[in-house]
Amino acid sequence: MRITQANIEKRRHPRLTTTLPVRIKSDQYSSLFESAAQNISRGGMMLELNSDRFSRLNSFSDLDVEFNLPLTKAPLKTKARVIWIQRSRIGIRFVEIRPQERTIISLFIQKELKPAIKSQLISYRNRQGKEIIGFFDHLEDEEKGKPIVIICPSYGETKKSAIMISYHLVMNGFNVIRYDNTDHVGESEGDMIGFTLLKAKEDLLSTIDFVGERFGAKNVIVVASSLANRAAIKAAAEDKRIKLLIGLAGVVNLQYTLNYVYKEDLVGNHISGKKWGITDILGHDIDFDNFLSEAVRNKFSDLETTKEDMEKVTAPYVYFFAEKEAWVSMEEAKEIVNLDSSHGHEFHVISDAMHELYENPRATRLALERMVGSCLKHIYGLEDIKEILKPDMRHVVRQNRLERERLKTYELTKEGEKNFWGKYLSKYLLIEKSADYRQYLELMVSLLGLPKEGEIVLDVGCGPGHFGAWLLRDLAKTRLIHKPCIYVGIDFVESVLKEAKEKHEELQRHFREKYKTTMLIDFRYMVYDLEPEDDSYKKLQLPFHDNYFDKICCSLFLSYVKNPQVILMKLFSVLKPGGRIVITSLKPYCDLSQIYRNFVDQTESDREIEDARDLLRAAGRIKEKEYQGHYHFFSEKELISLLTKAKGKAVRVYRSFANQANIASAEK
Repeated sequence: MRITQANIEKRRHPRLTTTLPVRIKSDQYSSLFESAAQNISRGGMMLELNSDRFSRLNSFSDLDVEFNLPLTKAPLKTKARVIWIQRSRIGIRFVEIRPQERTIISLFIQKELKPAIKSQLISYRNRQGKEIIGFFDHLEDEEKGKPIVIICPSYGETKKSAIMISYHLVMNGFNVIRYDNTDHVGESEGDMIGFTLLKAKEDLLSTIDFVGERFGAKNVIVVASSLANRAAIKAAAEDKRIKLLIGLAGVVNLQYTLNYVYKEDLVGNHISGKKWGITDILGHDIDFDNFLSEAVRNKFSDLETTKEDMEKVTAPYVYFFAEKEAWVSMEEAKEIVNLDSSHGHEFHVISDAMHELYENPRATRLALERMVGSCLKHIYGLEDIKEILKPDMRHVVRQNRLERERLKTYELTKEGEKNFWGKYLSKYLLIEKSADYRQYLELMVSLLGLPKEGEIVLDVGCGPGHFGAWLLRDLAKTRLIHKPCIYVGIDFVESVLKEAKEKHEELQRHFREKYKTTMLIDFRYMVYDLEPEDDSYKKLQLPFHDNYFDKICCSLFLSYVKNPQVILMKLFSVLKPGGRIVITSLKPYCDLSQIYRNFVDQTESDREIEDARDLLRAAGRIKEKEYQGHYHFFSEKELISLLTKAKGKAVRVYRSFANQANIASAEK
């Protein structure tokens, strides 16, 4: 074996065993001839040569190498040097290889080896001295030398929400920093009440400082969504270390977004002197006067100030607009992107996507592929990549679970939950006026079937009685009941049961007078908590006999208990053989902005608009608790699994509530 000591292959990079066809040419051979790579790394490969071809090759021989990889359309061509020879095999090291070619080889190896991603907890101080907590995501044993992407947290979200984006980037040749803002939700220092866009911008700039000090990186890529996009634009206008800025459904005009959400020109009214004090904004209490004052004073507040910032941005700005976006104007977003075509700005529309990009799995995949593709294009110069590598979803789920546990900084108390749901459900009275919710109720009644005379219906977590009211309405239309069916509504919040009782009594009187009919439903109510105080689910006994109910409705309830499977099995025990049950849940990553928009667009009442705002705030608090791991929104597959494990038959699953809720039905 002839080995050159000066250029010995040290195998510092992952090596993949393969049978890759390779074409080589050397000074000794004027034309390309075929060989086969036995293994490959980003630094070189081992080739198997035909014996009558390699005899004139020497160590230090320079080669032209050409081979095809499945990730790209065109063949890779590079220079290489022989570093050892052993019989019919030679080891070569790539020389004069371009970064994009080295990246393609690395991606090819990663696709086959499927290396693990490591999430390393980091902490550093911002320029004001407050501690920032984050994660540094990278492939194992590959901490340095790759471009670094910084993912900014969206309003009301933490670094956990960026795991999916981050892991896709890591699999495709980048290292990633994701962090929590200070004075915000998450683990970084400070309380949400003091949040401002200026602080979000300063945290981003402090993170860029940290990247430079820790990794020696002079340039970074920044990814920002929703409200964080506006802070990132300001940062890119001030700091030229940002070499690529990506906006995912990003806010470009704060005034427009707040106006659309709250049906009031909050920025304009603030300038005119109106005060709000501490206000709930999308489920989070913040000093809204200070938030608006800082936004106006530091030029975050409207489209014109965004234009001023964009004129100073020299990095390419790639913007992804959600086709069903409710809170951002497409025309304004395009205007921002098209201000200056000399910097490589791009505008893309993600079809079927809403402001919450994860709401639609297909749209999520498309957004992730295009986002990663943009990074590869602008940073590595790669435009012909045929396939974006995807992380192992088991790793994503595992990390998500670990970080969710970190965020469980408090346990929900029974009294706190009662107070929360009492306030929330009082606002929930408005939802029955929503066409989307009425369609949802119609589907549930259709799946259960109207009760026959004397049948007994259980409404689990009935709240203010919307389902019972809809059942009564549909029965009144038939006017075929001579003996009333029985409705039993249970909830652990006594005040909302009183509201349900009043609603049902009023409707019953109305229909009896209108149709001159007898009592259609015998309404009964019970204050009952299906979740034991001590979590002793094995001892849980429902206050009903087995095989008692003909139909059970469990609407938007199972997401909020700790052991939904046990409770569902208990419900099946009190359901008669042949009886039907319907269970529902908001879907994971639901986006309620569409429901809100549909409702406020159809009403002119100031009172109803204010009630809708309250409902949106309460929904924000529910999503925050789900985000922290206290609640869980079920996918269609998960609902099917729950019913199947409970021995349900003829399981069917549907989508309703403006496509934001999953509904599953089954028989016993």
